[in-house]
Amino acid sequence: MINKISPDAWGSITTLLDHWFADAHTRDSFLPFDSNLVAPEIAKIAAALFKRGAAGLHDTATHSNIVLSEKNQRRDETIHALTSLKIDTFPHFSAWTKTHFSDAELASVAVILDSTLARLHPHVENHLTAHGARVFLIDCTEEKKSLGSVRTLYEQIAFQPHHIIVVGGGICCDLGGFLGGLLNCNITLVPTTLLALIDAGVGGKTAVNHPSAGKNQIGLFVPIHSIAIIDEFFTSLNADLVRQGLGEIMKHAWLSGSFNAWQPALHILLHEPCEQAFQSSTVEQLLRANIQFKLGVVMLDPLEENIRVMLNFGHTLAHLLERLMPISHGIAVVAGLKSMLNSSLIGPAPEGFEQTLDTLLVHEKKFFPLFAASKNESLLKTLLLQDKKQTSKLLDSESQKIASIRCVTPKYATLAQQPAAQRPDDIDNFLAKNITQMSLSDYISMLVRQGFFR
Repeated sequence: MINKISPDAWGSITTLLDHWFADAHTRDSFLPFDSNLVAPEIAKIAAALFKRGAAGLHDTATHSNIVLSEKNQRRDETIHALTSLKIDTFPHFSAWTKTHFSDAELASVAVILDSTLARLHPHVENHLTAHGARVFLIDCTEEKKSLGSVRTLYEQIAFQPHHIIVVGGGICCDLGGFLGGLLNCNITLVPTTLLALIDAGVGGKTAVNHPSAGKNQIGLFVPIHSIAIIDEFFTSLNADLVRQGLGEIMKHAWLSGSFNAWQPALHILLHEPCEQAFQSSTVEQLLRANIQFKLGVVMLDPLEENIRVMLNFGHTLAHLLERLMPISHGIAVVAGLKSMLNSSLIGPAPEGFEQTLDTLLVHEKKFFPLFAASKNESLLKTLLLQDKKQTSKLLDSESQKIASIRCVTPKYATLAQQPAAQRPDDIDNFLAKNITQMSLSDYISMLVRQGFFR
């Protein structure tokens, strides 16, 4: 539980985070701070954001350790929230709000609204304000996905909301969920893109970017209480936004062994106009199957301590590409899946799987190959080690020559049957079979052979 953050505390929190990232501390180590310079309570908040809910601190002024762990509490909260998570489908946003919130209840709600969505669907903000909700608009871009944006929203919300409703795409869901975690209130997500629904809307992971350390480095695990699927937002999507969402769906199709069963719905989403596609019961079943699959994995491992790492399949390359070029997360994941399929590190794909990836990547072919890897090897190694999915300490240039990274390399349908409980030895054996450690140099050489770099 994070206590109320005062305006004066934000600067100290940001400074501590900057120091810890600059010194390349890992999330498993004790984080140093000086109690002569910053209060322990502020250091605990900073450490909770650095470690996503748990903190281990070393006071350099008194040479004492402060251990604050909320992992067990957050694990229990997340499992409870997932067990009782409500998923509603409504044709229109106004119909959903009228069903779930009275005007009196809306008066105690803070709504985080994606400014792009507000322009495309002006009736959403008009409806909310007409019924007493307080609406806070935010530009949801990667540049705005920062602790500074969270602070601005936190200070703008000058009351303690009982509930936060987040309406927007994946960045909005990340920002709003993170904010809800800081404010300790109930959170409802209304994802408005396919990618947000499948990825950011499910699982309780929230995060923002750090200017030097990279994407999604600061965050919390926050239980989500409900998800609303509003048809009018999805039927008005364009083809590019659908393609971006299909990247994560293809990942789920591989892990669950569901590609053949999902092919009819995938075909509809790839080839039919969104207005018709999202009215299809076949597509609705696909969306719910993806949500349920991810919920099943997260239930086994709410805080991403073991099994949930499988959901990072394809993400090693994806996160690297996102740091280097204008590519969406969903399409970057498609590139990551394609790379793994062509690596000989995993088994063969079912018929049609790779062709579907190629269809999703067709517009990105113009970007590859990127710059000469040999001339930028140090940059690539640094970015690979900065990836939040890695657990190793950022190394100096000499150590980078032998450093390795963790690649998720699951066989097809590796999570088709998810055990209700597993012993630590079983989990360790499972991870050993489905994760490959590669040296940085070998991984970069593989990307050159595959045509992603020169």
